[in-house]
Amino acid sequence: MARSSYVGLKKRVKEALLIDRGMRIGAVPAFASRPVKGGYRSAVGGFQIVPVPDQAPQPSWLIGPFPFMLEFEFPDSEDQAVVSSRRQRRLEEIIRTLNALFFDPIDSTSMVRPIWALQREGSNAGKYFHTQAGYYYDGFQVLPASLTSLDRPAPFVADREYYQMSGTDEGSEFVFAGVLEQ
Repeated sequence: MARSSYVGLKKRVKEALLIDRGMRIGAVPAFASRPVKGGYRSAVGGFQIVPVPDQAPQPSWLIGPFPFMLEFEFPDSEDQAVVSSRRQRRLEEIIRTLNALFFDPIDSTSMVRPIWALQREGSNAGKYFHTQAGYYYDGFQVLPASLTSLDRPAPFVADREYYQMSGTDEGSEFVFAGVLEQ
């Protein structure tokens, strides 16, 4: 490698990875088995759980997945590939942490992904087809300028009670373990 190429590469790496450019906000739709009606902001984790707006699509039955927004901070970069990688890595860390704490599993749709689905209506009813799954509503932003303000706090349940819940009363509101209040 020529010295000039090495110097140029070193400069690009420094600008993309090493220079502190502050924090950026990411947002992704996530899903729970119960409706998320209250918001939660982590005091130390740099993330928050926010209900989707009233006009956002919701399931038409009592069993989820019910959408909510997961907003979080992650280190910024001038390189969009680095931004995307850091955003995805931070999302995965938060989802793993939440799944360790909640008895209701949390899933995220950070991007559109292919799935097989069953046609429910029309001339092809009962047949499977390949399509893309994703979630979106008017006003959704992947990289918002700031965290959403929380209008209604999430309901908390004492730890002992929370971890003894069965998770079988579908349709009830998603609740948070008391340990998260700290």
